[in-house]
Amino acid sequence: MMTNKAIFIIYFILLARPGWAIPHPTGAEFGNGKGYISDIQAERYTRVLEVTPILNPDKTVDYNHLIFQPKVKKELRDKYEEQFGSSVAERTLHSDIQATANDNSYSAIYVEQEQLNEQQEFGEFVFKRLSEHHVDEFTKTNPKLRPLYEMKERISNVKLEVKKGYQVKIHYSFSGNYLDFKVSNPYEIDAKLTLQMDPTEFGPSDVTEQVIAIGYNLDKKTKLDSKFGISENEFSVTGKRRISKILSASITSSLTALEDTPGDHERLLLFGLTWTH
Repeated sequence: MMTNKAIFIIYFILLARPGWAIPHPTGAEFGNGKGYISDIQAERYTRVLEVTPILNPDKTVDYNHLIFQPKVKKELRDKYEEQFGSSVAERTLHSDIQATANDNSYSAIYVEQEQLNEQQEFGEFVFKRLSEHHVDEFTKTNPKLRPLYEMKERISNVKLEVKKGYQVKIHYSFSGNYLDFKVSNPYEIDAKLTLQMDPTEFGPSDVTEQVIAIGYNLDKKTKLDSKFGISENEFSVTGKRRISKILSASITSSLTALEDTPGDHERLLLFGLTWTH
């Protein structure tokens, strides 16, 4: 039986064993593992590909196109221009913080909060309209739910034939709580009356704003748009001209009644140049 002293001596000899006495793997064994090489001299000539390119990647889903389908995308864009301006110059001016003539801090804060409320209301409308659109697409393609879709369409869309060549299309938006009257005519003039109700209410309510919009294409590159807000006493005319595929120009003239000073009006003349890429 070995004593504790003998065990200690053997353990000490093993610890003190020189490095040359320990068997090492051969050069060939170094290259067996992934990421190791057998000769460090050849490392400088080794081409390492950390990222492997995919030659034929799988087609991914375009969620932007899936959510914002062309029909509803155009509707949202038109509604945005109606609310914030048909030209870039109008929308830029609307986005700035416009204070009253005395330019005190209270006026600036009030106007800023009012603009934030408008943007929030429009964002909520976009969410509700997209939800409504995709629910309609689902119920329209489902045989069991299609009767519900058809009933909703009969309620929200009505066509009236006034006379030959003239037709009135009435559309009620459940998402935005507004009523549109569009007049189709042989002169290709875009004419529409919008009765805006409280967007926070579900279903028809008191009318808060009445807007008359008229547009006409002078040619393929030039269009005139006019808008008259009856409740807010605001009138504007915008002319837009496409100069090239990436460049367009606009001029807007607007007249707005001032609430603080009855009888006075704010007159604006805006010039805009838009470059898209």
